Amino acid sequence: MPTGALPRGPPGAKQSERETVKALTWQGKRSVSVEEVPDPVIQEPTDAVVRITSTAICGSDLHLYEVLGPYMHKGDIVGHEPMGVVEEVGSGVTNLRKGDRVVIPFNISCGHCFMCRQGLQSQCETTQVKEKGSGAALFGFSELYGSVPGGQAEYLRVPHADYGPIKVGSELPDERYLFLSDILPTAWQGWSTPMLNPEVSSRFSDSGRWASSLRGSEPTAATGSLASIPCRNGARWPPGMESKRSITPKASPTNCGK
Repeated sequence: MPTGALPRGPPGAKQSERETVKALTWQGKRSVSVEEVPDPVIQEPTDAVVRITSTAICGSDLHLYEVLGPYMHKGDIVGHEPMGVVEEVGSGVTNLRKGDRVVIPFNISCGHCFMCRQGLQSQCETTQVKEKGSGAALFGFSELYGSVPGGQAEYLRVPHADYGPIKVGSELPDERYLFLSDILPTAWQGWSTPMLNPEVSSRFSDSGRWASSLRGSEPTAATGSLASIPCRNGARWPPGMESKRSITPKASPTNCGK
């Protein structure tokens, strides 16, 4: 613990008792470290504070590690795929209460603007980072997307908590829900949109998109459409694999189309 930092209180402790929390911070190009940071607090009536129980590392976090460095600031908290337990809610949040278990989607949207009502929450007009020409604000993803503190932390302030967080049950472990934060809806979007255009479909899972394609196999298997997911470089699933309900070692990125 850095000199002078105050220890964090137990879960449920009020902000004045915690003072600081641990979080993964960007320190420079190819340099991140766990540091003590100010404890997040309710700033707006529609905020919530969530105690993070699990968080994932996204492939796009690698952009912050190097190529998006010019848009990062030392001490920025990274991470945009978290879930946890609600600790506090603002006066305007009526859909959540302390103790609710929630998954936090990576994009921050209000739910009531024109774009959100069209189902285009990534272009939310309320959180849109217009000065950078970007879409909706994102957790932990540089000044291009609002410099909002991210979810690789012990606690997270969630703006627009009256709309964004997804309540989940208590009967399953975190890893059964965590992918709702990013990779599963990203995979679903990657699967559903290209299916409208066969030419795009034949290439959408090319190199760099394989992880999302694998995750996309779950919703497509549920719809009986696994064969519509192409393998790397446009190759198709081999005969007999189309009806499989899960990905097997034989359907690896290197040999699925052989």
